[in-house]
Amino acid sequence: MPCTFNGIYKNGELIEPGDNTGPISTGIILEKPDVDFAVLECARGGLFRSGLGFDQCDAGIVTNVAADHLGLGGVDTVEKMAKVKAVIPETVKPNGYAIPNADDPLVYAMHERIKSKVAFFSLDNQNPHIMAHSVSGGLIAVVESGVVVIFDSDKRIEIAPVNEIPAAFGGTAPYMVANVLAGVLAAWVTGIDATDIRKGLFGFVPSA
Repeated sequence: MPCTFNGIYKNGELIEPGDNTGPISTGIILEKPDVDFAVLECARGGLFRSGLGFDQCDAGIVTNVAADHLGLGGVDTVEKMAKVKAVIPETVKPNGYAIPNADDPLVYAMHERIKSKVAFFSLDNQNPHIMAHSVSGGLIAVVESGVVVIFDSDKRIEIAPVNEIPAAFGGTAPYMVANVLAGVLAAWVTGIDATDIRKGLFGFVPSA
């Protein structure tokens, strides 16, 4: 059940339109007894006003920290914003996974302050951070020869060619490819197998 900037969706149906990225919307989802999997977009505005709306999560993704995120709550530098966004991976359960973008130095550095496991994603499969993490048995997701691949310890799991994933726009939108990598990792660490991840990627078609 996703909670996003465009609305709250249940089983693919829009049940609450509008910006639903704050803790009030999170509460609406988490109080429903028939929800067993929730995807929550946590916007900075909601964080400033009321926090996250939950104490712990199984996986926490941070994709980037950018200057256009500044201006609320006295946060006027990207370094300060990084501290705000680090709240998300810091709430991951000890046996869960924080999923930072290894291509963003401020996001990558968040792994130093968290207590959970870590899985990195990168658009550069030669990124030294993810290479070192993978060599030590860590979990990563990258694009290798045009294919989204998960490396989990000694396992190499091919997920799907980038040019076949609708949300990746044929690989022409790098930030969307990065989002795909993050989503793939989140699905994997929460127990969704590669076959179902592929189905999800192929079935999610961007639209107006």
